[in-house]
Amino acid sequence: MKNKRVAVLAALALLVALRSFHVELPHHHSAAPPPAQLAPPARLAPPVGRRREATPILASSKHKLPFAIYSISCAEAQDCATTTIVGQLEGACDARERTLERASLNEWAQWRRDFEKKHRRSGCKVCVASEWKTKVRRAVAQALNEEYASRSPSGGYLAKDRASLDLYCAYSSSGGEETVVKSSTRDLATFLRRRSTIVFECPVPPSLRRAALNDGLHVRIAPHKNLEGAHPSLPLLVQRAVKWPDNGPKIGACAWVKGGAYHDRDGNILGLPAARVAEWLAHLRVLGVGHVLITDNSDGVFAKALSGQSARETSPLKVAYDGFSSITVVPWPSLEDDRDQCDPGRVEASIIKESNATCTTQSLFGRPAQYAAQNTCHRRLVAAGAQWVTHNDVDEFLVPPPSLNAEQYLMELLTPFGERRLPPRALALPCVFFAPCRMDNHGMPVGQSDKMLLSEGTCAGKAQLHRQKLIAHASVTHLWVHYAFAAKQGVGDVVYLLPEKQLMLAHLRLGYSFDSALASRAVDNFGEITQTEEKRFVELYDERLSAGGETCVAAKKKTEEFWKALTPAQRKARAAESILERTKRNRRETGLGISDCDLLGEDMFGWCWCVDDAPARLALRTRAELVARWDVSSLRREVDAAWPAVGAVPNAPTRGW
Repeated sequence: MKNKRVAVLAALALLVALRSFHVELPHHHSAAPPPAQLAPPARLAPPVGRRREATPILASSKHKLPFAIYSISCAEAQDCATTTIVGQLEGACDARERTLERASLNEWAQWRRDFEKKHRRSGCKVCVASEWKTKVRRAVAQALNEEYASRSPSGGYLAKDRASLDLYCAYSSSGGEETVVKSSTRDLATFLRRRSTIVFECPVPPSLRRAALNDGLHVRIAPHKNLEGAHPSLPLLVQRAVKWPDNGPKIGACAWVKGGAYHDRDGNILGLPAARVAEWLAHLRVLGVGHVLITDNSDGVFAKALSGQSARETSPLKVAYDGFSSITVVPWPSLEDDRDQCDPGRVEASIIKESNATCTTQSLFGRPAQYAAQNTCHRRLVAAGAQWVTHNDVDEFLVPPPSLNAEQYLMELLTPFGERRLPPRALALPCVFFAPCRMDNHGMPVGQSDKMLLSEGTCAGKAQLHRQKLIAHASVTHLWVHYAFAAKQGVGDVVYLLPEKQLMLAHLRLGYSFDSALASRAVDNFGEITQTEEKRFVELYDERLSAGGETCVAAKKKTEEFWKALTPAQRKARAAESILERTKRNRRETGLGISDCDLLGEDMFGWCWCVDDAPARLALRTRAELVARWDVSSLRREVDAAWPAVGAVPNAPTRGW
């Protein structure tokens, strides 16, 4: 009975999250063979006639590499001359489990009790939580270093281990001997210093490239030339050639998505129907994106791909993919798919239990699968010919100023940057949260109307200046979420785009609204909002965020006037402020953690807490693209089939559309 009740509640939560899908639609080389005892192991092979799409995640106990491998691929456009390997230094599930043991997971509850005893007299619960979390995070960080050291060829304590790591690729085709080549270590130091994603390359011998193109080449990665401690053989996947438009720069787009039901970072049950992805793809098509690569970690997709089934065909997002003429769908492992000799569910349960439900696998280890996916996607698109690659989520939209024509706008924007003597390594777009403007003293949360997401973007809320999403140049070699850490020579610094003149990133996150200080994330803390803070929020922003309130253009002018009134010394001091310093100053000056959005480096920003309907205007053209190229009736049927109505849920999708 309890399970049935939980199932009903989960379904209700999904429908509330998804009830907006009415969407305004009409509706180096050595040929010496290895020793006999190192003969290639059995390989994973898909059924005859099927192209290989997935790289299995294997337990760290099966090899001596200090990282887990997520992707091994070559590009058809480059005749498979180079293999690109992407891994994560956190290791596979079993490595994370050992890391937690090294971090004294079973003692975490006692640590908390010790801090409670320490602060019993003062009663400072915040002190307990803060000191406990700091100790846990330091223990996990130290344990990660110890796990890496235990698997590093030199023991991990030598200085060179943070700057270099010798790696070898052993290639073999069916019935052939292995050919061993040394990897390129040009960019390796950047990855090792940061201890997260690792990307490196191995040349493919010319005699083996035909086998690679025919999906017949396998690779073993080893930390020694004699292949001691080699990773079990993995299939070399092929990124097929892409036909790019002839009328401008070649622009690709990356996204890491999970269709169907999933949990967000706060543990809430959400869902991603095909209709939402279709809207996002349509807006990219309008702007001139030539090819999209999706790393799809929807439930079951990765497991089915390992058996030879097509990720595009088995994904719950298939109907969305079918509307975009040039798209690559790569099956990607979720946390639950990383289960070789390890139970990720058990690991997660242990963390939750010992942390009193204040930590999760993701909060301690980040998102290794997503970080690997971002670098894999970028490398594969560049190898396929892309000159620029956008990196943003499917609820984040690239929105040009409404005074400019959105048609093929990215081509127009990127052409002059690409023609510079030193093109920027990336264009950065600070993330601006959007939601519907307040009407009748109420702010509708994003995703709970009968409109497209873009149509709900009428007011700009908080601007997260540190959450810069990127349009990365092909020269970039190392990405990590919001940053382009490394690039080849011949490119310049990152350029920050201005929303009123060039481009903005409109984040239409489900549930975001201007109904309260807490809902609009005006206060930069995780505690409850006091009545005084809510009152101050109302005084500052209620009028500005209502229909007919202050426009972002007007707010920008006020920011410019404020800037000009500062002395040269004051301007220099503010321009040199870090995001953290600026946030602290905001709190001092306003009594709240409200972003004033006054500066971004030497440029003015000022684009928050104001009326701006640029996303809603882009919705009109995006809707036309959806109608012309997507099967709208199939999108509706997918919603009905995947999200059946349970009880009376307002605005829930129904067959009565």
